[in-house]
This record gives sequence, C-alpha cells and structure tokens, in this order.
Amino acid sequence: MIRINARGKKVLIIPDTHEPHTHKDAYKFLKAIKSKLKPDLVIHLGDEVDGAGISFHDKIPEMDNASRELIKAKKGLDELEKIFKELMNIFDSNKNIEYNHQIEL
Repeated sequence: MIRINARGKKVLIIPDTHEPHTHKDAYKFLKAIKSKLKPDLVIHLGDEVDGAGISFHDKIPEMDNASRELIKAKKGLDELEKIFKELMNIFDSNKNIEYNHQIEL
C-alpha cells in the first residue's frame, strides 16, 4: 500500500485518462484547473493508458495493437507530465499491471 501524506495540502485527483482516447480538451482543462487551484499534490488513479490492445475483451480490428497504442499514448502522457511535473503520483491499476505482466513475458 502506498501512503502519501496529504494532510493540509491541496490535492488534485485525476481519474482514468485512457490514453490515447483522452478527450481532446482534457489537458487544456487540467491546465486551467492547475492554474486556478494551485494543487500541492496530484494523484492519478491509474489507467492512464487504455490498454485495448492487451485487453481480454473482444478486439475491434480497426483499433491499434498494443505497440501502436503505447506510441500514441506516450504523447498524451508526456503532456500530462509537462503540466504536473514533480507534483504527480501515478497509482498502479489493472491496466498498468496488465502491461507490466505482458512486458515480463
């Protein structure tokens, strides 16, 4: 279990961004929120990458495979990192664990 001391801090929590399928205005919105709220700490709850390419669900042939999905997702994740730099903590999620498992195989 990860413990983060957030006592007395302004915390921004970001749920699943599912890159590369993030809403086109999501990062513009997050920049505005950061500017307005000036958080001390940012927590991303995980599922930052969609993971359709490695999912156990039925595949849609038109969708990207796992490699292509990760290449596209990296652009959005780089933007997220640029916005929040050292403020952000990313928690493990089912998608992170699935990708790590695939990499280990």
